[in-house]
Amino acid sequence: AQVDLQGHAKVRTLATSEIESMAIVDLHLTNPASYPFIIGDITVTIESDKGNATRAVAARTDAERFFAATPQSGPYHPSFYTKASWPAGASADSTALAAVPFPEQMRKDGKRVSVTVTEVDGKKFEFFDR
Repeated sequence: AQVDLQGHAKVRTLATSEIESMAIVDLHLTNPASYPFIIGDITVTIESDKGNATRAVAARTDAERFFAATPQSGPYHPSFYTKASWPAGASADSTALAAVPFPEQMRKDGKRVSVTVTEVDGKKFEFFDR
C-alpha cells in the first residue's frame, strides 16, 4: 500500500489587525492506506496579485486556545497539527490555523489558497481552496 491522503480544504480568514489575518483551514481528509499517516509538516500558502505568503500552521495548543477564544468564527473541528497520526482507513474533518501577513481583504481578492501536508517521510499532498 502506498502513502496517500485524499480530500479537500476550505479556508476562512479572520482579520487580527489591519495588515494580518488568521487563516482558518477546514480539511476533510481520508487516509485510504492500511497504516497510519504521520503528519510531518503542514503549510498554508495564500497567492495574490500582491505576492504570496507561506506559513506553517499554529501549534495544536495555540490553535485550540484561538478556537476557544473566538467561538463566533467557528464551527471548528478537532485541531490538525504537525506530528499527528491520521488512522488507517479513516475519514474525518479537522481544522488548522495559520497566521498570514495579509489583510483579510487580500484573501478575498486573492487567487487561491493551498494547504500542503507533508508525510513524515517527505511525500507531499496539496489541497486547494479558491
